[in-house]
Amino acid sequence: MNIKCPTIKELEYAKELNDLLSSINHIKQDQDKTIKIYDPKLVKIAGGVCAAILLKQILYWTEKISNKQEKNKEICNGEFYKYRLPPKMLKNESLEDYIKRTHRIGYTPGNSWCEELQFTEREFDSALKSIAVSKRKLRKDKIKNEITKEQTPIKKNKCISYRTDGNKMTFYRIENPKKLNELIMEAHEKREINQIIMPKTKELKNTPDLQNVDRKHIPDLQNVDPPIYKT
Repeated sequence: MNIKCPTIKELEYAKELNDLLSSINHIKQDQDKTIKIYDPKLVKIAGGVCAAILLKQILYWTEKISNKQEKNKEICNGEFYKYRLPPKMLKNESLEDYIKRTHRIGYTPGNSWCEELQFTEREFDSALKSIAVSKRKLRKDKIKNEITKEQTPIKKNKCISYRTDGNKMTFYRIENPKKLNELIMEAHEKREINQIIMPKTKELKNTPDLQNVDRKHIPDLQNVDPPIYKT
């Protein structure tokens, strides 16, 4: 069996991807345990809440496929596929035949973005447009003409790409893990600084100092008769 020797470019990419995933794991340890998929610190670089959720999930699936590739001693490229919506049933097709057919093209129930994240089609399309570039535009370098000030840092730096095949199966890949790592770490550092350097709230005028109130002026509520309600 001939084992393909990885190129220098592939090795460099694998190292940068590993650095990115290591940073994400480090951030997970410092995060609020109640936060599972939504990271508020990613909103600014992603362009919105839905985009931040999608970015977090793309990172999750990239890590999962990368670990699988590493375990199988394959060249790590982090590319994974996922459907946008469940494939449509054919006319007069039974549920059993539908499951068999879609299984052959790599779909299992729940394995689409709109099912997994409970996004509407519009929410998903908007989120994807905010953070990713199609592989076709990336190859033709058409994205240069589309870059505007309104675009998110992730899209400007062409960090994530996607391509769709004839079965409407879309493949996603982090094209620039080094830059994405820098953007994510910068976003987290800025959030931490903002939490430390919070502006002091102004003292409210005419607000009683309840800590120094004389206790004899406070009514004993335990000995007050309960109100009588008329029926």
